[in-house]
Amino acid sequence: MVEISVIMPVYNCEEFLEESIESVLNQSFTDFEFICVDDGSTDSSLSILQDYAKKDDRMKVFHQENKGGGDARNFTFHLIEGKYLLFIDSDDILCPEALENNYNLIKEKDVDFIFFKAINYDDDTGEYVDGEYYNLNYLYNEVGEEIFSYEDLPENMLLRLSATPWGKFYDAEFILNSGAQFAEGIIFHDNKFFWEMLFNSKKICFNNQLFYVRRIHSSSIQESKDKRYLNIFIALNGIVSLFEKYGNLEKYKHYLYNWKIGSFDMRYNQIQEQYKQLFLEEFKKDLSALDESEGHDNLMDIFTPHTLTIYENVMESDTYKEYDLLMERVRLNQQINRLNNEKSMLNDTIKNLTDKNNKKDKKIDKLNQKNDKLKDKNEKLKMKNKKLKDENNQLKNLVSDYKSRKAVKIADKLKLHN
Repeated sequence: MVEISVIMPVYNCEEFLEESIESVLNQSFTDFEFICVDDGSTDSSLSILQDYAKKDDRMKVFHQENKGGGDARNFTFHLIEGKYLLFIDSDDILCPEALENNYNLIKEKDVDFIFFKAINYDDDTGEYVDGEYYNLNYLYNEVGEEIFSYEDLPENMLLRLSATPWGKFYDAEFILNSGAQFAEGIIFHDNKFFWEMLFNSKKICFNNQLFYVRRIHSSSIQESKDKRYLNIFIALNGIVSLFEKYGNLEKYKHYLYNWKIGSFDMRYNQIQEQYKQLFLEEFKKDLSALDESEGHDNLMDIFTPHTLTIYENVMESDTYKEYDLLMERVRLNQQINRLNNEKSMLNDTIKNLTDKNNKKDKKIDKLNQKNDKLKDKNEKLKMKNKKLKDENNQLKNLVSDYKSRKAVKIADKLKLHN
């Protein structure tokens, strides 16, 4: 038996696969098995896996017909021998101390699973792109190093959690006992696993360190934005069902429904244009079903103003172009409101600056008036000073004359005496 099982589903990833494999095999912690499932790749991915397996007996390579990442991950659950579990995608990179650090922490904390940080790497630009969905700074600010469960989190934070299978380190026994499974046959397969697992977990902790690099590239499934994006309806309605299954629907309904509709709108904006009409039709069916199940008036109380706008525009639109125009009008109105707010703020700033300037002008006027008075006073002092100088000179002259006359008189006396 090994300590850790690392699981990697693989599908047509020959360009990045070797770097991903080596990031696992070169871990500082060595007591692990590396289970790789080739999901019917048509490129050289399977050959690459088999070549590495010949060199390192920790690798166990399996092959199946293409069924999707969810099925490939579920396939590994009966193979796991490790006490702990970590998932990695075949185009991503695991940092060298990921296994060792999280292994030590999960043994110390004795938790069901650990969240840890991940970062995006844009393969086209070579840039690292940080984002709160993967760095989870908001979660760390809430829980720090304490052990927690989903019930300890604020209601508006729960739906912000990253649902990816990677970026976490699991107790394998907990996962197997929870019954959590990945959805099969859809691309958004990780949501079902995450929420089932989360609702069963009682002890979670956060490791505030970066251990995972998520590669973004144009050939990934998430970047294709094709018809498979319609799977979002199955995925998110599955999440709603899980909230209901675990008795959490009423508590989180306000956040859940607004998040769900916002997510639909986000995926609609991402999908290729040729599939937008299909997406809109599914969107309308979903909202109609929600309206029927919850009651229209109740739903209107649950929706935020923005969600209500999306709802109304979807229901009013017969074509995706109508919906695009209605939402463009919303965006333009929002932009106008922002500009008006900015204009109002600028006007307030100008008014404040004008008031300050007027106060300064008044102060300057007072200072000028004071300066004029000081100038007048200075002129008067100059005149007084001149007058005093003249008087002083007159006195000096008088004294000089007096001394001269006195000297003459003394000289005359001396002459007479002689």
